[in-house]
Amino acid sequence: MTTTGTESRSYSHRGTQWITELKDRDHPAFTFGSQMELAEAITAFIDRGLNQNAINVLLVTKQQGEIYTGYLKEAGIDADSLLSSQDIIIEPIDGLLPQKVEEITKAVASKLKDIGELAKSKGRRGLNIVGEIAGTFAAQGRYEDCALVELFWHSFIPKFNPQITLICPYESIPSVLRRPLEELHNSVIPVEAIWEITPANFDCAKCGVHVRKEIREYEPALMDSQSEVITMAMRESNAGWIPFCFNCISTLTILKPSWLRL
Repeated sequence: MTTTGTESRSYSHRGTQWITELKDRDHPAFTFGSQMELAEAITAFIDRGLNQNAINVLLVTKQQGEIYTGYLKEAGIDADSLLSSQDIIIEPIDGLLPQKVEEITKAVASKLKDIGELAKSKGRRGLNIVGEIAGTFAAQGRYEDCALVELFWHSFIPKFNPQITLICPYESIPSVLRRPLEELHNSVIPVEAIWEITPANFDCAKCGVHVRKEIREYEPALMDSQSEVITMAMRESNAGWIPFCFNCISTLTILKPSWLRL
């Protein structure tokens, strides 16, 4: 696994202990199994930034920024005061997402340069960043753009002054992205399930509806009960796919993927 200036470590995506173990210039990605897990991770990471005398920077959509502010308030953190004092800075990415990656990374670098100068003037140790551009691209199926953004971070973080610590939340990581993202982070990405959407041509084994797109899920450690059900449903013994339509998977608890939240 490629690393830059830091030792590769494995972080668990359950709980927040991994956040307390972060070091300056770390750049881990993580997946989350629920909104509660995401709230805990974001709150703990921002708390880390405050304790480390860093400016917290949220590179997120406007809507997500409001959600994260809500998480902080629910945790008893005076988010409004911290935003006012620029201990937390929300930089909406909505206007960046439609642009080419080269334009996006140029704009991000310029903005972080300004915030870095602010941090120096305020005597702060560095920047504590939540970056969601790459994760948003992954969710949109813009896999190449996702990898290019992560490549930008991989080369940008070691050179930036003051130091940056960055976390990249991913709702799920398709298999096509797993290896590139492992190589572009200094931690093992904790992924429970790897999935992708592919063309299909079969009838749902439960309701009979014809399926033209399927969810392929590669789960390395299925529970015995899951394995039995899936084995019975498979049309190919080791194909790694479930011939159910999306609606049936959504309603059948034992088959419902961990990343599917309705």
